[in-house]
Amino acid sequence: MRCSSSRKIIILFCGVACLTALAACRSKELGPGREEASPSALKISKCAEWAKAQESREGLGWDMVYEGALRENGFGPESPMWLWIHKDGPRPPVKKMVVEWKDEPIISSILIELIGPEGSPGGYWFIRTTNHLYRWSFNKGEFGERKEELGDVAGYDEAFDRIACWQQAAPETSDTLFGGYYGFLSLYREGRSRQMLLTFRDFFLYGPTDSSLERARDPNNHGRLLKALTPWLTSSFLY
Repeated sequence: MRCSSSRKIIILFCGVACLTALAACRSKELGPGREEASPSALKISKCAEWAKAQESREGLGWDMVYEGALRENGFGPESPMWLWIHKDGPRPPVKKMVVEWKDEPIISSILIELIGPEGSPGGYWFIRTTNHLYRWSFNKGEFGERKEELGDVAGYDEAFDRIACWQQAAPETSDTLFGGYYGFLSLYREGRSRQMLLTFRDFFLYGPTDSSLERARDPNNHGRLLKALTPWLTSSFLY
């Protein structure tokens, strides 16, 4: 499914690009590895939503075509969102990369997958190891040449704790694309995982047709996902 002609998607990515450009500057100020935390510093989420997380029997436990999350939200095999994630290009090889991982053990991880600049799936993979934090961007099933090390590991752990306790947001159907849904969120920590759909309002608190660069820069207009992860985002994937 190609969406590059959609004005709403263009507006979305113009807004995210401006936001994440600012976030990239903050990330550089922090510098990689500025704060390190041991596994004992990772808080255990005791909220009801994380209590529902599934045991990860293989790798990070993620279904890379999100069939469980899609079916739970009424998207069957013939729905546009199902067809988009199944057929619009190759899937990012996260499972293979986890099997081949040579660095410190992965303690927690976040995968954000959404509409890319040309309408194909793309996004970010955050990898928290014993003492480090990395971000790896991908588009059309291909990861960037190398992962980037990030700072403020303790801050990321706190952000993960908050995100892990979220309920999936109800979409504003007037935001269109897939009835208000624009992507997927996958979470993993210490042998447990969960996945959910992302709405436009997880990124911005206004509708896609009401967007402007000025509004996108205003933190008061940021949805919960951007508020939680702004310090660790980058504009490289979105430009």
